[in-house]
Amino acid sequence: MDSSGLYMKEEISCMTELRSRLQSWAEKRKMKNNSRLALNYLESDSTVWRYCLAHDYDIDAAESMFKHSIVWKEEEVKIHELYNEWRGEQFEIDSNRVAQQRNPSSNRSLLGESVFYGGILDAKSKNGGPVLLERLGTVDYSGLKHNKEAQDACFNSYIVYMEEAWRHLQEAGGKTRATYVIDSHGLSLSVIAHINFVKRITGLMVPNYPEVTEKVVIIRAPYFFNALWKLVQPFLPKRTRNKVSVFGSDYLTQLAKLVEGGVDSLPTFLGGNSDQHSICPTMKVKAALSIVESSTET
Repeated sequence: MDSSGLYMKEEISCMTELRSRLQSWAEKRKMKNNSRLALNYLESDSTVWRYCLAHDYDIDAAESMFKHSIVWKEEEVKIHELYNEWRGEQFEIDSNRVAQQRNPSSNRSLLGESVFYGGILDAKSKNGGPVLLERLGTVDYSGLKHNKEAQDACFNSYIVYMEEAWRHLQEAGGKTRATYVIDSHGLSLSVIAHINFVKRITGLMVPNYPEVTEKVVIIRAPYFFNALWKLVQPFLPKRTRNKVSVFGSDYLTQLAKLVEGGVDSLPTFLGGNSDQHSICPTMKVKAALSIVESSTET
């Protein structure tokens, strides 16, 4: 165990070896791309620990995952630019912290935030981590399937949402992880025809944001949930599958035990008392496109 008492011997060993293997690679990326992303990750015990834990301290696998996620963020999605486009410019909270608000600055970001279905609650979980909430039963799956522009914008919103959660965890430090709530209310059997949507979303999260979640809670599950779960399971690592719990009809009581402030911190659409939340509106694609068109005209 380290002097802080937080990391065990096996964890420290993996973290030390992973840093040793990646330091030179990260420095070269800084020179090549003028980006400190990899170096910043290596300087954070919390972040390095997540890569080690994701592969049960298999250093080769952790190294591969680290490199893949950095290249993906810097070269494929250009995460810094994407985040600023979706969230707006940073503003200072105090001398040590900055934050960003949801302020789409382009047509595609406005479209993405209009059709997206999730967000982060204002209240934290009892363990100090963010509470992520997704309303899968409100998604216009058919509309997204038939409109690539809207689908891509929705996926970008998902990436920014994951990046936002990741930054919350980096700020919290240590072994803090998120509580992930999936609200299935309104989900119909037709979602099975859109399983590739779920597969693509999973492919964005798992390899690029390791160990974001401590627990995954599914509420208001439909009668066909078991059939849907059998289709989704193969896309998820065993570690993620083992975090999943399904809450029954008393889900509100159980959720309240997980969140600071209890029922008063949960949104009204779940039966809570809070009207203050940043969950995206999940509009139909056609309606969202009309809003984008109107904003362009003005």
